[in-house]
Amino acid sequence: MATVRRVRGLPLIGGLPVKALFQQPIFVDSSTGSDDNDGTNPEQPLATIADAFDSSKVAANGVLIVLPGHSESVIAAAGIDADIAGVHVLGLGEGSGRPTFNVSTATTADIDIDAANITFENMIFDLTGIDAVAGGIDVNAANFTLKKSEVVMADSGGQAVVGVLGDANADDLTIVDCLFRSTSDAGPAACIRIIGSDHPVIKNNILYGDFSVSPIENVTTACTRVFIEGNDMDNYNANDFGITLVSTTDGSIRYNTIRVATNGQVTFITAANDCQLYENYGVNADAETGMLEGATSS
Repeated sequence: MATVRRVRGLPLIGGLPVKALFQQPIFVDSSTGSDDNDGTNPEQPLATIADAFDSSKVAANGVLIVLPGHSESVIAAAGIDADIAGVHVLGLGEGSGRPTFNVSTATTADIDIDAANITFENMIFDLTGIDAVAGGIDVNAANFTLKKSEVVMADSGGQAVVGVLGDANADDLTIVDCLFRSTSDAGPAACIRIIGSDHPVIKNNILYGDFSVSPIENVTTACTRVFIEGNDMDNYNANDFGITLVSTTDGSIRYNTIRVATNGQVTFITAANDCQLYENYGVNADAETGMLEGATSS
């Protein structure tokens, strides 16, 4: 029988990856931790997840448990380099008490995903510490999952260009149940930008702000079998699109809702020539019901 793990006297079961019950998780807490620790004891955690990866204190296919209230700065390119395959980084806490990663100092500062099968769950990523962060989370490996997390894209002090950037190596990228939020300050281009990554899944997210391109963008290189479902988008920019694709990208786009800025705009998804559209609705003014995107099959 697996031992019930406890953190500061509390049982730690709900929401944990199953593999955490069968191997030693590594604990991280900026308020009580030190990177001189090995992180195996929740009372003596590491101070940063950067060290967990850099010093290989987390094993391949291991679990990092990041405690409530954790705060970590990302001030350079690959400030956190997630380069150990299969690691599940799980944040504990609710609301503003979730672990927070603050990107600042350099516009190239980012969190790099450089190994396959990594998951980040229940985190806050604040990209507003410096204006024009190029891409807060840079995904360069397959099967990365971001779930149940919040990405702060813009405020009056800083506006990130892109929240999550997936390149051609980021096949099977999954972004699900996340909030991408921005003020009305101009500067962001897209919440999610994918460049040739195949089989991406973007599902059940809320994305809003002033985006010069669109909340979800595929650029430069076509993708195979995109799956974009159940997202709620609001673009304050007069560019007026919710989803922008390379014209030869194929896949399924379904059950999304899109609010745009310009009354009279009737196209909300652009260049979806090779995709199937199922009940995507766009709205261009308050107090109006949505109109279906795309031509009806005959």
